[in-house]
Amino acid sequence: MWSDRPKLTYEISTDRVTFFSNLEIRSLEYREWGISFWKAFPHDQRRFTWFEETVAISPRYFVDPKLAAQDRILESYQAKIDYSAKQKWELQYQKFRKEYMESPIVTSTKKWELKFAELSNSVMMGMYPDNQGRKHFNYVSFVRNLLKYAKYYYEEIPYKPYKTTPVLSDKITSTLYVPIEHPRFLNMTVDDQKNMLKMIIESEVDKRLKEFAAKKLSVISLKDIPLNLAGLTPDSNHIDLKDYLNKLVFVDIWSIGCSSCIAMMPKLKKVYEKYKTRGFTVLSVDVSGPKYYQQIMRIHHEIGADWPFMLLNNDQYNTLFSTYGMLGVPQTFLVGKDGKVIMYKDQVSSPEGLEEYLNKYFSDL
Repeated sequence: MWSDRPKLTYEISTDRVTFFSNLEIRSLEYREWGISFWKAFPHDQRRFTWFEETVAISPRYFVDPKLAAQDRILESYQAKIDYSAKQKWELQYQKFRKEYMESPIVTSTKKWELKFAELSNSVMMGMYPDNQGRKHFNYVSFVRNLLKYAKYYYEEIPYKPYKTTPVLSDKITSTLYVPIEHPRFLNMTVDDQKNMLKMIIESEVDKRLKEFAAKKLSVISLKDIPLNLAGLTPDSNHIDLKDYLNKLVFVDIWSIGCSSCIAMMPKLKKVYEKYKTRGFTVLSVDVSGPKYYQQIMRIHHEIGADWPFMLLNNDQYNTLFSTYGMLGVPQTFLVGKDGKVIMYKDQVSSPEGLEEYLNKYFSDL
């Protein structure tokens, strides 16, 4: 029977709706098969392999997987969940989990990996409304569990390729991605974000995670204090974000090596043309370095980007990214007329989301 189990392999399709809906359908099929396998072969050690995999690639129990896939692409996260089926699984899960955690053949590392998968799943499920149509993400409980896992991760797991990186890019910080950069998916307020990060900073966890949290807190705090950002224009004149007070400014930090950044620019151009006469502008900030300036300007010329342009040298780039714990490009900010950040990434991480926000913003004036 083990050899007949459903495969957890997925064809990478250009049709994202098909890909995400198949992901849900196949992971659910695999879970149902495994439940039957566990009951039929209660002493087969391979049941633990299934258990690890079904938790790692967990179905969400969507009522309609295709509609849920469309919802995910649109980033609305309002898809309906079959809570009856989900609750049935949760009851079964506790029994499987107890046997798994008490088994002497499962290593301590595997048991901690299971706890981490549970932590990640709590974030994902927090993005969807409950059966009353409300979103509940308990960031206090989340952080407490995160700190327990972080202690084990940094102190007891013997080998991790990212352990010595100055800016963490590992399993621990990956769980903070949605709460920090897409808080609206979890119905989190700015105060929720700040309190969550302060809990980490004030904890006894590894200092690198505390430093990461402090940097992310400094980004969120830009909603209270102006963002300082200055560099040179392509013709070597000084340019400062402060020059654009009394305008709504979309700050787009990118580099020549970021194909997705460049692909976004024609769409950004359309948004800019639509709102530029209403007190909105774009500030492109390139961090590629001086030797790429000609290529950078050629790209801007081809796109027809006539908005302000700022170039940062390597020292300015390193200072900016180190100060705010930024990882890679693009980095996007929407800055208000007072120079304070209205939004960091989140809805303004795409031209479509930016246009949706601007449409509402100017309609409410």
